Amino acid sequence: MQPGSCTSPSWKAGRLLAQLQSRFQRASNTYSATVAGNTVIFTIEPENIKAIFSEQFEDFDVGWIRRRAFAPSIGDVLITSDGGKWHQQRAMLRPAFNKQQYSDFAFYEGDIDQLLRAIPADGSTIDLAPLFYKHALTLASRLLFDEPMATLNPDFAASSHRFIEAFDRVNRGNERRILMGRLLPLMPRDRDYEAGCQVIHEYGDNIVQRALAYRKSWTSSGVAEGGSDKPRDRYVFLQELAKEIDDPLELRNHLIGMLLVGSETTASLLSSCLGLLSGRPQLWARLRKEALDLGIPTSEGVKSFASLSHVINEGMLSFTDHRRD
Repeated sequence: MQPGSCTSPSWKAGRLLAQLQSRFQRASNTYSATVAGNTVIFTIEPENIKAIFSEQFEDFDVGWIRRRAFAPSIGDVLITSDGGKWHQQRAMLRPAFNKQQYSDFAFYEGDIDQLLRAIPADGSTIDLAPLFYKHALTLASRLLFDEPMATLNPDFAASSHRFIEAFDRVNRGNERRILMGRLLPLMPRDRDYEAGCQVIHEYGDNIVQRALAYRKSWTSSGVAEGGSDKPRDRYVFLQELAKEIDDPLELRNHLIGMLLVGSETTASLLSSCLGLLSGRPQLWARLRKEALDLGIPTSEGVKSFASLSHVINEGMLSFTDHRRD
């Protein structure tokens, strides 16, 4: 069935998700639509999703449209790769997904406190999505290269505002470029998008240069070549990646790509879970009681927090944007 094409007014007005949900209701769990001259298959069928992300993963790819759309911002990285290239990059980036690296919850405490302080205590209405996005960027930057952006800290917000604004502009530009599909070559030049790419590239280049300097000054054993025996406090993803890659452009592309994945998906999941809980006060009260009973959170304690796991899984399944990352 072809209920029609995705229209830019719905996307611009933030109604694209509601429009897609309406189409599933009118059509079926799987339907096709014409988007910018491309036939696109939309599905919420559980068996199809299981096949794409698990049982028949190798039979699907991200396709040339995403690669071409993302090329100016992040080039050829994990989320734009297929086949052997994807497996190679996934293996290289695997340490970044090692949960043991992030099991020290005290490491995040300051960032979480900043998020809570940014929420009005008087009960007034607030849009949490922008706060979650800034919070996710702070966490991702801290985890990836140990230099948090302090996006919610009023003392440092001005210094990170330029990057955040540019990063958001580039993300929106990438979405528009994907929607253009085969018609992308006909898309008018987007100078705002190009300027945003330049800002995030300059930011990434500065971080990468420091990582490459680390590579020169430390041996693989973690001891400085100059003789210092200062131990490394914790795993820093970009510093470790710089041991494998010495090309600044490739390092920068991986860095920006990981920031993209780490911020958007985390912010989306937080918004989804809070949206679900906002209409279920009894479930919220149950989670709060179990969290208080848990006390100071630990890695092992959170693993046993079954109710929270169920809410997170529901948030991912219900609303979060799933990409072949």
